[in-house]
Amino acid sequence: MHSKQLHYFVMTVRKGSIAAAARALDIAQPAISQQLASLEREMRATLLERSFSGVNLTPAGEIFYKHAVKLLTEIDSAKVALEAFQAGQKRVVKIGMLHNTSIIKCVSRILKKYKLRNIVLDPVMMSQSRWILRSLISRLLTLNSCE
Repeated sequence: MHSKQLHYFVMTVRKGSIAAAARALDIAQPAISQQLASLEREMRATLLERSFSGVNLTPAGEIFYKHAVKLLTEIDSAKVALEAFQAGQKRVVKIGMLHNTSIIKCVSRILKKYKLRNIVLDPVMMSQSRWILRSLISRLLTLNSCE
């Protein structure tokens, strides 16, 4: 079971039809139908009664719907908690460099490339070459080029 299937199921129930759910989610109707059918096979129960006028929950669907809503709420809560945790994390990036001004452009490109936020830069000048060599060997430091 995937959270996407739960989301499609809950949206279908709330909108009252697969077509309305497809419009709301901006997804092709057959894709939602396939995911719902897959969900029903996995649950070994018919969750929705389908008709020309829309969908209705079966007794099994009513039970599953309550749990699906709870699961989606928990997934959203977990995402929010992780985002808050990650936003509070500080990462230390040690950069071995020659002393020149082009390093600022290089660092900027690296930060954008890896989408790094909350970074504390710790420049290590080449005068500390033994530390840099040990760090490269122990994989605490990696080589990167800005070219």
